[in-house]
Amino acid sequence: MARNGHEPEPRERSPWNQPAFLAAGALVGIILVLGLVLAVTGTGSGSGGHNATGLPKSEATTPPAPGVKNAQASICGLPAGDQSVPNAAPTNTTWTLIGTVAAPQAPQTIGPKITAHSVHTCFAHSPLGALYAAVNFVASTSAPSERAAAARYLTAAGRARELSLARERHQPGGSANEGGGGLQVAGFVFTTYSASSAVLDLALRLATGNRTGYVHLPLAMHWQDGDWKYVIPETGEPFGALQRVPDLSGYIAWSGT
Repeated sequence: MARNGHEPEPRERSPWNQPAFLAAGALVGIILVLGLVLAVTGTGSGSGGHNATGLPKSEATTPPAPGVKNAQASICGLPAGDQSVPNAAPTNTTWTLIGTVAAPQAPQTIGPKITAHSVHTCFAHSPLGALYAAVNFVASTSAPSERAAAARYLTAAGRARELSLARERHQPGGSANEGGGGLQVAGFVFTTYSASSAVLDLALRLATGNRTGYVHLPLAMHWQDGDWKYVIPETGEPFGALQRVPDLSGYIAWSGT
């Protein structure tokens, strides 16, 4: 389902959008900075439209892994399931806290079917599989101890990924504060979907003190090696596209909290 309507206003580059993918406290830092914005300006007006522009290309550039005989098949045998792009919130979903962010879980149908610590992998080859994978990726990055593993196992192969891994070796995530889970999924919408790629937009609720506001984050997902992987933008800023929105207009409301 394509986004309708308005184009986003130009996004100013802020000092907290640094290129390091695994900078310590990535999401915690975002919460703190956006919290200051809310404290000063209230919920704000943000950009009227939520269209994602300048998103990374997500076409296949690498062959399937040796263990995957069929590039379209799930690496853990999950059935592809419904191929319809959802126009309503998924049902029968269990939400699990990963780090500080609640993530959807339906391991027998949509995924993740494989879990190691906070890194959840193996999602169905479907629009819902891409959605669940995207949210689980965001949640995994809120756990500082799991960011290196999230970068290695949950991202699509490419130059941006290699640069991110190299930065992590020199600037490990370390033991950033894991408190302050004020950022949670509030809704979603698909921009595009195909068998090999999906671009979706997550709306996130930010609560700081007695104030609540919303931000949105476009994510490109790519079907690679039998699973959905997040495509790191060429800028190397996985959360650089975060920007405020006034409300959930245009999104399908969906939350585990």
